[in-house]
Amino acid sequence: MVALLIYAYSRGVCSSRMIERACVEDVAFRVIAANQKPDHATVARFRRRHETAFAGLFTEVLELCAEAGLAKVGMIAIDGSKLSANASQESTRGTSRSSASYLTARSRPMSKRISSTVIGVVMSYLRT
Repeated sequence: MVALLIYAYSRGVCSSRMIERACVEDVAFRVIAANQKPDHATVARFRRRHETAFAGLFTEVLELCAEAGLAKVGMIAIDGSKLSANASQESTRGTSRSSASYLTARSRPMSKRISSTVIGVVMSYLRT
């Protein structure tokens, strides 16, 4: 089951139901599972029961990858804040010009500023 979960994670399959389905449909999953079809509840229980061991295993693997220069180890933070919006359907549909023309009009001054900044940086680099 450990090999099955590690392979599933490496393939981007994290859901217990998706792992169950892959054990039926995918040949590689079938080989790893010895042609058995574990139920999604079995996969979930195994994962929950051995959660701390998996955390330690993945920590060791990341440390080995970092030592070998295969990956950069750092902190990744995801913000799950929910903000309320104040746009109604009437205000978004009632505009006279399309959003494409609005975005085009808004992006022109920024692109001119960016191009002049890039030209200035390149010119200062060439002078040195």
